[in-house]
Amino acid sequence: MPAQPARSVKEMRRYGCLTVACLAAVICLTGCGAGRIAGTPVSETTPAQAPNARAVTTPGQATNARAALNLWRDFPVQANPRPIVPLGEGIVLDPSGGFPDAAGKLAYFEGRFALGAALPAGPGAAGRYRVIPAAAAYRALRATGRAEHEKVAPLIVTAVRLGQARFATDRGPASLPAWQFYFRGMADPASVLALAPPALFMPPALRRFAPPGPGNSVELSATASRSGTVLTLSFPGPLPGTGPCAASYRASVLGDRRAVAVTIATTSPAVPSGVACPAIAVTRTAVVRLARPLGSRVLVSATDGGAIPVTG
Repeated sequence: MPAQPARSVKEMRRYGCLTVACLAAVICLTGCGAGRIAGTPVSETTPAQAPNARAVTTPGQATNARAALNLWRDFPVQANPRPIVPLGEGIVLDPSGGFPDAAGKLAYFEGRFALGAALPAGPGAAGRYRVIPAAAAYRALRATGRAEHEKVAPLIVTAVRLGQARFATDRGPASLPAWQFYFRGMADPASVLALAPPALFMPPALRRFAPPGPGNSVELSATASRSGTVLTLSFPGPLPGTGPCAASYRASVLGDRRAVAVTIATTSPAVPSGVACPAIAVTRTAVVRLARPLGSRVLVSATDGGAIPVTG
C-alpha cells in the first residue's frame, strides 16, 4: 500500500497562502512574472502509439485542462537555468529532530521566534544561484506560523547559516541553497529555500476544477522516458481487475508552451448492494505519449492545477 500524503499542520504549504500568496510576497523580490501564453492548448496524446492513452475528448475535461494550464501562464519556460518549482512543504523545511518540549513545538508552529544571533548580511550568491538575504528568509519562516496566539515563550534563534537542504521540486528532490535557522535546545535547524527569482518560481494556489480523485496532484508522480515524450503516471487506486471493487484508468494530456495538463479518467463497475469494498490502495499507472518532449514545461494536474513531480 503506497504511503499517503502527510496531514500535518504544515502539509498544505504548497496549496494555500502560506506557500503561494504570503511566501511569494516575501520571496518575490525581483523578476516575478512573465508574458502570457501564446497559442491555443492542443491535445498532445497520440493514442495509436500508446494503447492506454487517449486524447481529451469531453468538453468538461478539456475545460478543466485549459483552466489548469492558465494557472501557469506566467511560468518562464525559456529561462536558463530553468526555475525551481518547490513542492511538498514548499520553501520551508521543518526541523527533522525533536523539539525541546511541547511549548517549544507550539512556538515553532506559531512562528514565534526571537533572534539571539545576528542575521548575516551575505553572501548574495551560492554557486550559480542568486540568494535572498537572511532577513527575507527569516520573514518567510515567521510567515508559516498558524498565529493561534498560544501563550508560550518564543524559540530562541541561536545561529543562522547558509547551507544546503533537500527540497521537493517538480523535477524531483534536489539539494539547494538554504538559510538554516538553529534554535536553543534543538540539534536540527529549520531550512528556508534561499533562491531568489528568477531561479525560483512559486507555484500558484490550487483550484478545484474536477472532483477529487486519482488526478489530484498531491497523489500523482511521473517518470519521463529518455526522449521526454513518454510519461508513466503513478497514483494510488483500487486493485485492477473486473470485479465490483476494481477500477481501470486512462490518461490524457492537453499542452501549451509552458505546461502540460494531465487528466486521469476512472472506469469502475457498479458495486452491487450488500458488497463492501475494502479500503485498499495499490500503486496504479497510466502511460501517455506526448507529441513533443516535455522539456522545461511543467506537468500539472487538470483536477487542481498543481504541479506533478517528474523524474527520469
